[in-house]
Amino acid sequence: MKGTRHNGRSGKDGVYNPLHNDRRFDPKHSEHIDSERIRQNIYWDCYQGYTTMEDRGKEDNFSFSQIEMAYYSEHYSDYVINQNKRHEKARHPDRYKDVEDILKNKKTCPEESIYQLGTIDKHASVETLVRVFDEFKKEFDERFGSNVHIIDWSLHMDEATPHIHERHVFDATNRYGEIEPKQEAALEELGFELPNPEKKRSKTNNRKVVFDSACRAMFLDICKRHGLELDEEPAYGGRQYLEKQDYIRMKQKKEIADRQETILMQIDKVNENRLELAKQSRLVNANEEIIQSQEEKIKQQDKEFANNSDRIFKQGDLIEEQKQELQQLTVRIEDVETLLDEVSSEAYDKAVEKVAKEVVLATRKDDIHLAEDTKKWIQSPERKASRKEKEYAIQRVDGLIKKIEYAMEKAVVRIIHQLKQPEKKKAVVEEIKKEVKPSIRERLAQNVAKIQREEAERKQLKKGKSHSSDLEM
Repeated sequence: MKGTRHNGRSGKDGVYNPLHNDRRFDPKHSEHIDSERIRQNIYWDCYQGYTTMEDRGKEDNFSFSQIEMAYYSEHYSDYVINQNKRHEKARHPDRYKDVEDILKNKKTCPEESIYQLGTIDKHASVETLVRVFDEFKKEFDERFGSNVHIIDWSLHMDEATPHIHERHVFDATNRYGEIEPKQEAALEELGFELPNPEKKRSKTNNRKVVFDSACRAMFLDICKRHGLELDEEPAYGGRQYLEKQDYIRMKQKKEIADRQETILMQIDKVNENRLELAKQSRLVNANEEIIQSQEEKIKQQDKEFANNSDRIFKQGDLIEEQKQELQQLTVRIEDVETLLDEVSSEAYDKAVEKVAKEVVLATRKDDIHLAEDTKKWIQSPERKASRKEKEYAIQRVDGLIKKIEYAMEKAVVRIIHQLKQPEKKKAVVEEIKKEVKPSIRERLAQNVAKIQREEAERKQLKKGKSHSSDLEM
């Protein structure tokens, strides 16, 4: 019989989806899958170990898709973050990627291998297949485990021939000391050379060809140790290796599997879009709640400011400033009323503009600081959200800051306009005049008395000098 080990990463519909391997879909419409035998399947991954269909009901049971995402996040996050920083430094933000991008890229996604002993008409027992694969995996890990890591595998008993799907990833240390998923560099670290070192590396002249040959030889040697007689001639697909009916059945199975995989990918895409829309909806709702809260706060502060504005302008700083200005003027008593009107009106206008701006700025400063802190939190490397999600969230926060700044400008204009209304202004100016007028009159009276005293002393001194002149004569 023939010992089969086939490798691949992607097909016409993109990279291979591990949903097929751990049966995370409804197999009722898959003609090549026997639903009654699905429970005989066995699954393994690097985090949970061995599981079966009975474990699916447990809360902590994870799919192969989740396991592979967790593995990539754990081992390659540092590389992705630092590589994005280098793109930013080189002014290439269009090259930004997240962990999910490299997981779904056909050059850095896991490679899938299928192991099978025989065909639908004649094949080895499932016990033999499991023993051979288990021994192969141990030897594989010992020889290549430093740079090639098996993430998950599944034994399918529900199809025509028992077989195993196994997925692994290649990685190597780059020049920055980071672990990077890179096949050719990983094989170079393991010591594999080009098949033809004198020629340039190409699709046919690369280290992967040598690596696959080594794996196939190792697989066949293990099969021989278990007493299996296999056709050692490698087959890369083609009708000449199959009987006509086997070829027809395989082609039909492949078409069904391809259609099923396409449907599953479409379902995954729809679910991803729904999840993205839900995230965006939650983010929009949260931002709208913040904006509404800020608007309510603005209204409340505007109301408090309007209620307290009369008391603000009665404070001693404004009155003291007016007293000091009036004390420096030499005016006549009959000009007091005119002077009070001019000074009080001008002082009121200046105070309204200055105090309104300072009060509104003080009340909005904390809001802007909070929004800026939110931006820093979103851009933090610890956040596991995708770049699109972060950009969208930052745009929303920037919009919030602009709304707060716009609200500040409107609040200043509204308050100044309100306080400069003739009725409001007249009442406050009259109050200022009422407070200041007695002080001015008292000071003017003091100045008049002082002038009268100085005039009397001058006259007395002049009279004394005139009397001295008469005596001398």
